[in-house]
Amino acid sequence: MNWESWGIEFLGASLVRPFGLAVVAWLMLRLLRVRHPASRHAVWTAVLIGILLLPVLSVVAPHWKVPVLPRKHDGAAVVGLAPGGSESGGSVTGGFEVGSVDSGVREAGDRPGGLPYIYLVGLLAVVTYQLAGWVLLRRLVLRSRLLRGRLRESNDVVTPVAVGVWRPVVILPGGWRGWTADTKRAVLAHEFAHLRRHDTLVSALARVAQCVFWFHPLAWWLSRKIAELAELACDAAVLERVDDPAGYSRILLEFADAVNRAGRRVALPGLAMAAGSGMDRRIDGVFELSSGTMRKLSRPGVLLALMGLPVMCLAAIFEPAPVQRPAAPQPAPAPAAKFEVASVKPCKEADTLQGGRGASGGRSSPVRLRIDCQTVKDLIQSAYLRYANGEGHSPWVIASTRIEGGPAWINSERYMIDAKPEDATAQETMRGPMMQRLLEERFQLKIHRETREAPVYELTVAKGGAKLQPAKEGCIPASIAWATAQAQPRAPGQELCRVMVMPSGGLFTLDAQSMSLGDFSKLIGLSGRPVIDKTGIAGLFDFHLVFARDESAPGGGADTVAPDPGGPSIFAALKDLGLKLEAGKGAREFLVIDSVERPSGN
Repeated sequence: MNWESWGIEFLGASLVRPFGLAVVAWLMLRLLRVRHPASRHAVWTAVLIGILLLPVLSVVAPHWKVPVLPRKHDGAAVVGLAPGGSESGGSVTGGFEVGSVDSGVREAGDRPGGLPYIYLVGLLAVVTYQLAGWVLLRRLVLRSRLLRGRLRESNDVVTPVAVGVWRPVVILPGGWRGWTADTKRAVLAHEFAHLRRHDTLVSALARVAQCVFWFHPLAWWLSRKIAELAELACDAAVLERVDDPAGYSRILLEFADAVNRAGRRVALPGLAMAAGSGMDRRIDGVFELSSGTMRKLSRPGVLLALMGLPVMCLAAIFEPAPVQRPAAPQPAPAPAAKFEVASVKPCKEADTLQGGRGASGGRSSPVRLRIDCQTVKDLIQSAYLRYANGEGHSPWVIASTRIEGGPAWINSERYMIDAKPEDATAQETMRGPMMQRLLEERFQLKIHRETREAPVYELTVAKGGAKLQPAKEGCIPASIAWATAQAQPRAPGQELCRVMVMPSGGLFTLDAQSMSLGDFSKLIGLSGRPVIDKTGIAGLFDFHLVFARDESAPGGGADTVAPDPGGPSIFAALKDLGLKLEAGKGAREFLVIDSVERPSGN
């Protein structure tokens, strides 16, 4: 999975799943009737930590798909099998000419748009803002004067403030010496309660959440909520020492008035004892705290660990999966045409040595199909890929679909097939749909298609830019289906564009006319790792490449010609065109053999 795909999944996990943690926390507070600010602060702090961990856990953890109701008008998801394939199971030993490859099949792993980049721009903006506040706060601490221990004073603040993460300190305004003894006692009790409770560290985590989840309203709400509860929790600590809620409220009002008269924000990213906004609710909270009736959690850490961890794990692995509505009854499809008579015989060694020209040797025709000494895997490849829908397709497209499963003998034992249809039939139909039915009846073949993530190569532009040759006019770009391409109208003397791949002396020579980079990427994806075009370059180009066969690279393992160790690799050849290949992950189609048996007798 590339960073863009990971980013999309990260953002998706960050949008909905955190709301689950917030809802569970709210329900727990309501059901347990917890109203003490210290306990509520602990609960919402746990939610804050959870939303920081949840997206990463959601990406790396296995998902549990839970059925939910589908959206209206959802269409059934159909996974198509890209046509293509090789008629024979043997490797290509000579040159051959093909049309062009499919440009209409959706490429796996397409670039997911600009969403990750928008996120990065927002992240940079919020981080810049937070860093600016941190720099100002750092300057404030350095300009302050040390009184004793963790207590400092500064003329730059008008209200007491607790700042710092690893070594937090309390900064008093310059006029603190004129305070009454009760004010000094209340201020020190309040600010050092922040230090004991590690509120400055929690505040820093809230700022991190604001940066990472700048797009999420829950992150900003949590930051404000936790800051308010931290002040109330410290007010409760003050009232435990100073049993005078009215006097303490007057102190808070005096500091709030000083903040309003200053006309500027004094706390920056720190924790101020009083602010101008929300003071009415704060005073109400002080008198309610003094009554001693607020219920609190005795051991919030243990309770949150026992309840929060399972909830977070469930939220991370939960993934809604739409329930498929029952499809409307459809008439049963007509059975595929079948051969009137068909002979399937295992090849003898003599037949194989003679190139497969045994008893059924000869040529195919509209009234007869003859296949000489092919493996079962070759027959499957031909019937389900190259002639899947009764049309002939480019053998190069087979790189996009991989055949898996089946016993080892399907790659070694060869069979001769001699079959006759009831009426004259096109070879593409006999080798495709009719051969599929023969394989299912005589070989008891059961097969299915699936799409999953697999290693791919991504074709990108190298440093310095692409160096491509624009296509010359004069030929007709062929479609994936040869029959369709041959039927295209053309002017006198006009031919289909040629695509030649010629092995010679351990080297491949590739020449392609009027081909897009999307088709070209499929053309060079001949090994177990297909190539996906990520260049973003449109248009048609002429290509000429000479490269050595390499089992580990695209184009490797495609023929029996021994590789030329001195020849240029496909990577070096592409570099001359200003292109490069990068390893990645993308969706790939697989043809999976569930079961197959040796054929029944004729």
